[in-house]
This record gives sequence, structure tokens and C-alpha cells, in this order.
Amino acid sequence: MAELLVSELVTNAVVHGAGDGEQPVILELERDGPVLCVRVSDASGSPPAPVRDVGTAENGRGLTIVAALSKEWGHQLLPGGGKTVWCELAVWGG
Repeated sequence: MAELLVSELVTNAVVHGAGDGEQPVILELERDGPVLCVRVSDASGSPPAPVRDVGTAENGRGLTIVAALSKEWGHQLLPGGGKTVWCELAVWGG
């Protein structure tokens, strides 16, 4: 499941947040006990916007998937510009 969430957040950052394609997309993974936090930062200052009704469209469901599969998710605008979109999920094992 973590792979799917990473894929969705990174894809959104590349498609919607990488600006001219020269700005980096940064992926951070942090495990704190039973919780894995996935953070993806990009150059766009626009907050993520889940699409309410995509009908039969082939795309537009990424944030809906993230919301359904993660424990929590959200975003933070960065002081120097850009944003970080994050999600948390429970992981097994010690």
C-alpha cells in the first residue's frame, strides 16, 4: 500500500507541481514506530485539490485514493514557496 501512496503523491507533484520541469520533487519517508509518514514536496504553492466527481475519466482519483488508504493526509505550504503533501499509514512489524 505504501508504494501506491508514494506513486500517487509523486505523480501529482510531477504533473501539477514541478513547474517548468526544472524544479525538484522531493520524497521523504519517515517511520515512527507503527506509522510511516510519506512527504512529497514540490515547487507549486497551490494546495492539492481532490476532484469530487471524475466520472469515467482515466485520471483525477489520486488524492481520493490517498484519502481512502491513509490514516491521515494533508499539506503544508512552505515559507520559501512550494508545498509538501503528506500522508500517514500504519505499518506492521518492529
